[in-house]
Amino acid sequence: MSDAKERFEKSLSTKSRSFQKNAKSLLNRFLKKNGLTLEEIYQKQLATQRAIQNGEMEPYENFWLPNLVKDFMKDMLERGSSPGYTRQIITYMKFFLKASAMDFRLNPEDYPQGEDIGKTVITYKQINTIWDQCTAEFKLRNRALIAMLKDSGLRPIDLTKLNVENFLLALEESPHTGFAKFRPIITSKKGTKGHPRIGPDAVEAITLYLNGRKTGPLFESKKINKATNRPEPELKRMLPGDISSVFNTLTKVLKNGDQVAAYSLRKFHSTELNSSRPDLDLPSMSEAYIAMLQGKKRQGSFGPYNQPWETGKLLDEYVRHYPKLSLTPEIISARTEQELIRLRKEVERINGLEAQLEFERKNKIEKDREFRDLAEEVKWMRPILQDMIDEKRERDRIMKAAKEP
Repeated sequence: MSDAKERFEKSLSTKSRSFQKNAKSLLNRFLKKNGLTLEEIYQKQLATQRAIQNGEMEPYENFWLPNLVKDFMKDMLERGSSPGYTRQIITYMKFFLKASAMDFRLNPEDYPQGEDIGKTVITYKQINTIWDQCTAEFKLRNRALIAMLKDSGLRPIDLTKLNVENFLLALEESPHTGFAKFRPIITSKKGTKGHPRIGPDAVEAITLYLNGRKTGPLFESKKINKATNRPEPELKRMLPGDISSVFNTLTKVLKNGDQVAAYSLRKFHSTELNSSRPDLDLPSMSEAYIAMLQGKKRQGSFGPYNQPWETGKLLDEYVRHYPKLSLTPEIISARTEQELIRLRKEVERINGLEAQLEFERKNKIEKDREFRDLAEEVKWMRPILQDMIDEKRERDRIMKAAKEP
């Protein structure tokens, strides 16, 4: 192993797994295209740097590596890569040379530009459209996947690490009905701590998907036989590539669907929570709270007396702002759990009044029936009583006449 490669890999080991994987993948593509090795790039760059220091070459003449990088980026763009993804080769080349105390510079005007600087935020309409596209064998799983990414704001790579047990425990630990409070996770990309929370959309979709399953990976996909390239009967843990494949299929029906992917739901999560919604009587959520939910790096730190993930305030705020994320048509205002409790009590009161009115109605009907029966009895008894009265009067008349002299 060359010294340049050793220094690079030692420095690379301090970064996240996703950074390591992406850096190696993109640099290997660059090396293969140009028929170079990392050692050859280092040696040639070292010779160029020494020539500049000795006055044998002007600094502006150091263009051999920038030109190769520009050609590589042009080729990536022509193959359909986004400008944002294409620019990553600059980051990785700088990282490689920095490991050997060298610089890599490229003029800002040579950076790939364009309207597409990565995957765009997805809209409510697009989410509903891909939701309807979920059909056939993995319909419930794909819907659960969409709802989970939307509600949690997690990266797909972090989502694939969750197990069914994590979800069931999150339901138990949430004091709010219909919400799940996951225990902290360490995110893959930045190594920061995230505190995921999900609401009724995801809880219901995942529950339907699991169908009573209590163990194993939270999301599963088909296992492909490498020899035949065909799916096998058993399932395996869903990987980030599987999630990307699912969304590539679902988003084909969208206009500009190539700009929307699984990561777009993370953007939706942060954009919606950070927005002000006067129609829901909701302000924007604190960016620090959004960072906690998604596992992003955040400015400043929280002391022992201000830990919202421990006190429950983070979940309370999430519940309050959840109407911004929900796709349920019935949620048209900022209905916190307290508001729902109030509405339930009002429904109970109305149900009680209805029961009382029904009792009084039945009681009135019974009294009316008794009155009618009594009236009928009076009507039937009246002639009998009248005959008895007439008979008594006649008897009294006769007795009175008998007593007279």
